[in-house]
Amino acid sequence: MTTICIDEGNTRAKVGMFAGHNMVKYAAFQEDWSEDLKQFIGTTTIDNVIVTSTKEDYTRLEETLQGYNTKIIKSVSDIPLEIEYDTPHTLGKDRVLSAYAASQLFPGQNAAIFDIGTCMTSDFLYLGRKFMGGNISPGLHMRLKAMHEYTAKLPWVEPTSENHYIGKSTEKALQNGGFYGMLYEIEGFIISLRKNYNPVRVMLTGGSAHFFAERLERKIYIDHFLNIKGLHYLSKYYG
Repeated sequence: MTTICIDEGNTRAKVGMFAGHNMVKYAAFQEDWSEDLKQFIGTTTIDNVIVTSTKEDYTRLEETLQGYNTKIIKSVSDIPLEIEYDTPHTLGKDRVLSAYAASQLFPGQNAAIFDIGTCMTSDFLYLGRKFMGGNISPGLHMRLKAMHEYTAKLPWVEPTSENHYIGKSTEKALQNGGFYGMLYEIEGFIISLRKNYNPVRVMLTGGSAHFFAERLERKIYIDHFLNIKGLHYLSKYYG
């Protein structure tokens, strides 16, 4: 069984090809990706396509995927988790897909899921079945960029995890502020959850996850493709 999983954002699409349980191919495409997808698939026979999109008009998406056995995940209600969120219509499907992947990887367990990219989402999955919500805050690059652009004298610095926690220069102080601010935020969220729901498994995903993985506790699960894998598990649910 070969499945194509597509996560379409505003400017690019992330695509994974799964053969059985394993992702055998991955790519990210910019803007109009219909031709890129054809080249990505090549001569492979595709059994199913499952896709989610941040866009509200699915016409072009449906045209691109015409001829495939396609399931479009149009809202969080299409994902089989209980949603404890006051505004589910504003809830990003990517957050819930990562939680659904966690529910399949670690059934019945509590999980703190951190998606660390442009922004960082910190979400909580209760007993593998209930998405409880979470927090959204600036990502590492965004924090450093904000300090540079919203002040007159603070320079732009590249992010790094190779820091002593006390900065001895303005450059190091900025790098520390970005990195340790996020690290302590992650650790604080974990501590708060464990006071009420222990045990809690810690999971990291997203493009900047590697910056923080080595500084956190040893028993963490890190996977840069967690939401794509959530789509793959969902394709099995829908058969």
